[in-house]
Amino acid sequence: MRKSILFISILLILATGLNAGNANLTSAFSGTDNTSITLSDCKLEVQTEDFSGSFSWHDANEKIKTIGQGWRLPTKAELDCLYKNKDKIGNFKRDWYWTSERVGQFNIWVQSFGNGRQFGYSNSNSAKIRCVRSLKK
Repeated sequence: MRKSILFISILLILATGLNAGNANLTSAFSGTDNTSITLSDCKLEVQTEDFSGSFSWHDANEKIKTIGQGWRLPTKAELDCLYKNKDKIGNFKRDWYWTSERVGQFNIWVQSFGNGRQFGYSNSNSAKIRCVRSLKK
């Protein structure tokens, strides 16, 4: 009986959504347990979970295509905004995250979520993926 009540309570909380400051938790992918958070100061909707594993930049972009619905890698500036809001978003690893922006022919901007540093990283190396999508105007 207690398990049923707990399960129903959790469903009600998820159905009504959570509001923490300017962060709204909503379903990001229909039919899955993934969620996203809306960051008004970044003007983005952000996944609250990484893709499992690390990927080359090319593979990261291919992986993102499978979820569609406007999801993409963040720009360099957007990823920095995510870093500044990492505690609000949650679930970041102390690892490198891809941006969508190139630096030179074979390097892509990445950002460390351990120290906030950004630099050019070979597109064949592996890094984490945190998808974003622009807020509708």
